[in-house]
Amino acid sequence: MRKLFFVLPAVLLLLTGCHAQEKEHSEAAEIPTIQIYTYKKIDIDFPDSEMVIEQINDYIEPLIHAQIEVTFLSDSFYTSRIHQILDSSQQLDLFLLSNGNELRQLYQDGTLSPLNDLLAQYAPDLVSTVGEEYMQGGYDSSTQEYYAVPTCRDYSLRPGLEYRSDLAEQYHLDMENVHTLSDLTEIFASLKEQNPLIYPLAPNSIYTNWDMLGDGLGVLMYDRMDTKVVNLYETEEYRQYLSLLRDWNLKGYLYDTSENPGSNAYYLKSGSVFSCFANGKPGFTVQERRDLNCPIGFTALEKDSISTDRIACWMWAVPYSSEYKKEAIQFLNLLYHDKNLVNLWTYGIEGVHYQILDEEKDLIGFPEGVDFLNSGYPLFTEYASGNQYLAHIWEGNPPSIWEEMKEFNDNAVRSRAFGFQYDDASVKSEVIACKAVVKKYKNGFLHGIYDLDTVLPEFIQELKEAGIDRIIAEKQRQLDDWLAG
Repeated sequence: MRKLFFVLPAVLLLLTGCHAQEKEHSEAAEIPTIQIYTYKKIDIDFPDSEMVIEQINDYIEPLIHAQIEVTFLSDSFYTSRIHQILDSSQQLDLFLLSNGNELRQLYQDGTLSPLNDLLAQYAPDLVSTVGEEYMQGGYDSSTQEYYAVPTCRDYSLRPGLEYRSDLAEQYHLDMENVHTLSDLTEIFASLKEQNPLIYPLAPNSIYTNWDMLGDGLGVLMYDRMDTKVVNLYETEEYRQYLSLLRDWNLKGYLYDTSENPGSNAYYLKSGSVFSCFANGKPGFTVQERRDLNCPIGFTALEKDSISTDRIACWMWAVPYSSEYKKEAIQFLNLLYHDKNLVNLWTYGIEGVHYQILDEEKDLIGFPEGVDFLNSGYPLFTEYASGNQYLAHIWEGNPPSIWEEMKEFNDNAVRSRAFGFQYDDASVKSEVIACKAVVKKYKNGFLHGIYDLDTVLPEFIQELKEAGIDRIIAEKQRQLDDWLAG
């Protein structure tokens, strides 16, 4: 019996130890992994992304009892890939919406989870952090639900010209006196005369000075500041814009971007293109010089303005099918309130991907031997992250850069339709038809190829036959109802 007395405790101890190990393994297995898809602005690999995500997981697991896996998708196929995943059974718990036009369709289809209850329970300060005015980008007034959370960033539009400042200096181009689109003609002429091998402009994107009201099929003109929805393509402002492009094309100022499509970075880094249209903001030139690794200048050509579309460019959303909605919102809450996480996510690991240059000013830069092209984690999408106002300040920017960004947003001219979201469900077939017409003519107008007296009336007539007047009438009706409410 004495032997049994000693054997039993040993057996019990062994069983207890096994049970503890099983419990430990069980708890480890229960830690959910949130699948996140997000945006990167260049189509290159991030060799250090796993290292960064591992550090993020070490940091957030004690805080929210969850880990993350992140897939970075490049701009060229971001939206199409997200829709493929949403249409499949693949796990997706949190993702960036890159275009507010798709928001309404996604939540009406039941693809997106409503967020009110989740935010109230797991991120109660998130709405006030973003600001109720700017949260309108992800809000639907008919259901009174939030379906997405805008990132804290530049919401305003500052239309202007991004250009190679070294070329401007080399050829004595007086960019300080450029204030309007028409002022560029003299600049381009001077450059072309001095160096015929440099193209003054790569027109890879449309210059915008109007509220697109979602799809651009019916807009509000900022210079009129009224609530009349008009056909952009019939306006005098649009014709003047096309006339400039036509004149510049005939004089050889435009690079044909349809032959080699690419971003501003692609053209400006080549050295054979002087400028591109761009949307500026505080810190824009510092950002571009860092990312392009060449001298960049910017000149604004219009007043700062803001619309619902601008707020809704970058927003975080949770699929309705996600099994980890709670954890997704808890992680999102950290991405808006936790400075350590914001900087890990945005810049990577201190000492590897960036270094502190001035702790008091919160100023950072690349470590020696590292630049945008050879960094293992060149994300730098502060605007498409979370709360960029918690991010370190990149060298070259003033310590007040985030305050300047907030003022940039708060002081911009508001569209008369700011907060309005258009539902095209009742004119869907007309929208599809009109978009096809716009696509057919877009490149020709953008590159100044068409004779406007001949082709512009044809374009407008095809739009009318496709139903643009019905779209504009429906958009006007919805806007009037919204304004009345």
